[in-house]
Amino acid sequence: MEITKDETTVINSDHSYLYYDPNSISNFNRFRVNHTHFDLNVDFDRHILHGYVQFAVVRLDQKQCEYSSTIKNNEIPHNLDGKLVLDAHQLNVEKVMYETTLLPFEINPEHNSLTIDMEQIPKEAISISILIYYSTSPDQSKALQWMTKEQTADRQYPFMYSQCQAIHARSMYPCQDTPGVKSTYTAKIICPKPLTVLMSAIQTKHDVDTNTFYFEQTVAVPSYLMAIAVGHLVSYDISDRIRVWSEPSRRERCKYEFEETERALSAAEQLLGKYQWKRYDILVLPPSFPYTGMENPCMNFISPATLVGDRSLTWVIVHELTHSWTGNLVTNENWEHFWLNEGFTTFIEAKLLEILAKDNGEARRFHSAQGWEELESTIIEFGSTNPYTCLVYRLQNVGRHLRGGGRFWLKAIF
Repeated sequence: MEITKDETTVINSDHSYLYYDPNSISNFNRFRVNHTHFDLNVDFDRHILHGYVQFAVVRLDQKQCEYSSTIKNNEIPHNLDGKLVLDAHQLNVEKVMYETTLLPFEINPEHNSLTIDMEQIPKEAISISILIYYSTSPDQSKALQWMTKEQTADRQYPFMYSQCQAIHARSMYPCQDTPGVKSTYTAKIICPKPLTVLMSAIQTKHDVDTNTFYFEQTVAVPSYLMAIAVGHLVSYDISDRIRVWSEPSRRERCKYEFEETERALSAAEQLLGKYQWKRYDILVLPPSFPYTGMENPCMNFISPATLVGDRSLTWVIVHELTHSWTGNLVTNENWEHFWLNEGFTTFIEAKLLEILAKDNGEARRFHSAQGWEELESTIIEFGSTNPYTCLVYRLQNVGRHLRGGGRFWLKAIF
């Protein structure tokens, strides 16, 4: 589904927000992406994604925008005019188009940026459709993990998954790689048979003949929540809105381990309000997945280390589904305020564990004791005067992967 001129949605500038992000070079305070469409092929032989991404870009009326407290002295950052600047890391860009017009562009490897000249686009155009034909770099994309069949549980087919948090989406596609910019998205993804494509969106169609998968995400999400996984997968339904995906050999173990997920999701709704994402599906990754879980909307990525046989690690599911409200719906504007994402999630996670356990608060107190011990040990490890033990740490000129940043957001709940 390409974005047509009539289908582009226009941001109401009365509700746009100007802010500062030290980890993005994009000029999101001048132009703002509000819809993204992917048309990509998955190439396991070359370890690349190739095709195009199409943006609905809005030219902001800054006089109608609100200012974040991160903007000092009314000096607006990320504000270059006449050009669209996107974050881009190790991407091979073939061409950039506006309607039928080829637009000049420049890639700056030092700054990890793609700069597109917008001078040929009429100034009166508010919503602009930009197509970028590109491919990722073989084994250079920090967002994409390409696994051989030997690295999977079943050792039958290769596997690929993405991990964009915090600032790796720019190595999967050129984007405004900042959590303060949110975009709805659609996707058309082709992969080899008999593999399956999953994304952080709702699958709307599958063309069996070409093995083409179509997706739609109607809730706007930041770039770090763009997610894709491709592998030999099977599934089963826990409820009419929860499905668990895994490699075939893990299906029965998953079925037992996550059987209570609907109960947890219903409890979260009682505490936080209606679940907004339509589906809450789970993908259990191959053994080398390096995180306990990742809260990608509609499709949480979960480590197979949670499959212990006694449901003692299902707190991971509680934590990740809580992000469906705190983090995915309400999001920190930049990564200096990551504590807002994880701090509130961990606080609510503890309340949900108490509700689910029905044990007069024992589970919650135990959870809090674990968190306090982890906070103390992490501060000792870093050193109490280390600036990264601050609740809000400054990221200007800091080269970090930024995912987690220690566990100092626990300070928010103690």
